[in-house]
Amino acid sequence: MTENTIRCTNCGLEFESDYDLEQNLVDQDTGEIHDGCPTCKTDAYLMDLIKYPDLEPVND
Repeated sequence: MTENTIRCTNCGLEFESDYDLEQNLVDQDTGEIHDGCPTCKTDAYLMDLIKYPDLEPVND
């Protein structure tokens, strides 16, 4: 299972990758091209979801 790496902070829609997002840029029914999130019709709310490594101190 692949984790989502991109989220629209306005509507909460998530995408697994840039490729996954690109597949949603063209509405298959109307042919309309979206700029970012197909629900919000903008890329203003897109956010990368980055997992940082666990930075807890290590006891030697």
